[in-house]
Amino acid sequence: MSRRSSTPSRPQYPTTYAAIVKAAEWDHAYRMAELKQAAKIIIAIEADLAALIEIGIYYSVDRYSMYLVDCGGIESTRKKWALRIRHSIANPDRLVSTLLARNWIVDEATVDGSFSAVTLRRPKTQIRLRLDCSAEFAQQLRGQPSEEAA
Repeated sequence: MSRRSSTPSRPQYPTTYAAIVKAAEWDHAYRMAELKQAAKIIIAIEADLAALIEIGIYYSVDRYSMYLVDCGGIESTRKKWALRIRHSIANPDRLVSTLLARNWIVDEATVDGSFSAVTLRRPKTQIRLRLDCSAEFAQQLRGQPSEEAA
């Protein structure tokens, strides 16, 4: 899951005040470009985000969250963009299970050692979310057939 590769390279490590300010401005511009690229999906899921906060499930909005990732895989010729959302609670499975209860469906679940993630999709749309979860939960979700496939 790499971020956009078409961005300019970051300035060298700053050693002066002016260079530190320039690096901070670059970081800000980079982050704003990420959010602008992900805006369509973020706007589409605003009701789900508000519902999560309402019941006390928090998500991260820092620079390691809320950006697009390609979850199409290496063999896929078509990119499948998903919004990467990181959890900010001790139990990441709670975020995933709450979205599943809100009628999201499992598009893909990956178990890779200690790293496990799930891609959720809103039914009958191309809106996808990429979330972390425990290995046990991801394994459990792998066995679930999607409702649209049935």
